[in-house]
Amino acid sequence: MRAVSLLMAALLVALTSTAEADDGAVYRHQLEVLRTWLLSNYSERFVPYKSAGESFSVVINFNLIAIRELNSAEQVLSTLAYMTVYWVDPDLVWDPSEAGSPGEGVKILQLTSDDIWTPKIVLLNRAEENQVIQQYDVVTVVSPGYCTAELPIRLDTTCQEDVTKYPFDTQVCQIIFGSFYYYDGLNVSATVIDVPLNQLFKVSGEWEVMDITVNPRNISKDIITYKFVEFNVTLRRRFLFYLFTVIFPMVVLSVTGACGFLLPLECGEKVSFQVAIMVSLAVFLTFVNDAMPKTSLSISRLAIYVDLLLLQSCLSFLATLTVLRGHHLRQRQNQKDREQCRKPEKEPVEQDIDRPNSVTIPDEQKWQTVKAHGRDLLRCVCSAIRRMYCCCCCVPRTLDTFFFVVFMAASLLCPFLFVLPKLPWEELNTQ
Repeated sequence: MRAVSLLMAALLVALTSTAEADDGAVYRHQLEVLRTWLLSNYSERFVPYKSAGESFSVVINFNLIAIRELNSAEQVLSTLAYMTVYWVDPDLVWDPSEAGSPGEGVKILQLTSDDIWTPKIVLLNRAEENQVIQQYDVVTVVSPGYCTAELPIRLDTTCQEDVTKYPFDTQVCQIIFGSFYYYDGLNVSATVIDVPLNQLFKVSGEWEVMDITVNPRNISKDIITYKFVEFNVTLRRRFLFYLFTVIFPMVVLSVTGACGFLLPLECGEKVSFQVAIMVSLAVFLTFVNDAMPKTSLSISRLAIYVDLLLLQSCLSFLATLTVLRGHHLRQRQNQKDREQCRKPEKEPVEQDIDRPNSVTIPDEQKWQTVKAHGRDLLRCVCSAIRRMYCCCCCVPRTLDTFFFVVFMAASLLCPFLFVLPKLPWEELNTQ
């Protein structure tokens, strides 16, 4: 009894499989008949206008998947996108409900791009060469003539990057699609999927996509008007990496250099300490230079900050030398140099000079007196300047405190360069 039941079950399965196979074969035959009927009088070389003088519309749906790289040196944006192109072909229309027609019961038909006309969309701002987006593997056609082609693609486009506020910058890059092949009534429009609603989008570790907008553009040449679509991708750099690996270590180095003025003069390590800070800063800046964008179109504020740190380090080194020189001059200064200005020189004793006619020349005596007073005055001025310098150097600890306050204030104020709205030379560049 059990064997009979198993045999009947196997027979039912076989009959069901045979019926499904027959239904699949019939459906495939209907698809082939419909394809042959649609393409019998079809020409893929011409735009399928409904009638003369009417426009033909192509819609591009742009779906951004990932930001691969924004090369600052070459000004190239590399992205991964998933594009969907829509158009209506009046020569690919059938009625699936019409009995006895080739398309009876068929609502969707898939064709290759070699069988039918497909729009030649060009990426106009490609970095290397113009890219014709025509490699549609499969075109899905719905019975009213709606055609849909989907294409995953890698886009390398030019993007003029403004590195003025690097690494706290925001960039706007354009991705421009259009066609120079058709200009007689061809309308190219576009839609875009917002990044928060895009489930395929992969988050970039360097860039954050803020917004994607669509801007239609027209270019007229003589009597011909070309229509294009421009996608504006707004990117904001993620700055935490640069903040903790570039800016914060440089602030620490500059503050450490200012603390060198707190060392006592007798230790003899003030100059070597400043030199060590300068060498450390120079070695660190070699790594910073590799991370900075190499462009001359705009001056990065990070580059200005690096130059200010170098200038501050050099000035602190010169200030240290000045304090040490005054300290040593103070030790060598003796009281004899101060008294030398107060002690008048002995006036020369007038002697009668026997002349042939025993006549003295008063003018010559006056000239000798003026010269002697001039030498005394010059000696007093030099001594006064020297005493003034020595008086300033008599308080080296006060000078150290003064330089410490100045350079510490500079070290703490220089990072605010990144939060200023606009610098004077930046306004000149924008004009």
